[in-house]
Amino acid sequence: MFIDFILLWSISITFLKLAMKNYISVESAAVLMMLGLFVVATTRIAGSNIFRERSRVPKFFLSLMLFALSVADGDIQLAVTVAIWTSALPICLFGLYICFRSAFGKM
Repeated sequence: MFIDFILLWSISITFLKLAMKNYISVESAAVLMMLGLFVVATTRIAGSNIFRERSRVPKFFLSLMLFALSVADGDIQLAVTVAIWTSALPICLFGLYICFRSAFGKM
């Protein structure tokens, strides 16, 4: 379950970064994050181990560090602040994941 949280956090960081650089719209980023949530939840319900790699955790921390440093333009203290503030969205997505999984997981 912790791996799912890390995966959701990585998804949100990736799409937030793309939206902040205006590569995609904010609405598209929101739709893609919800699609990522749906994929993670359905693979977990189906019992798939597709996202259980040992390299998932280091990839997540690397993506978080690079995102925070790119937003903060290299300032370490500001990068830590950015990393803390961006943690609210994946926590919310993880809550939605728990709700979705508990509602549809026992079919």
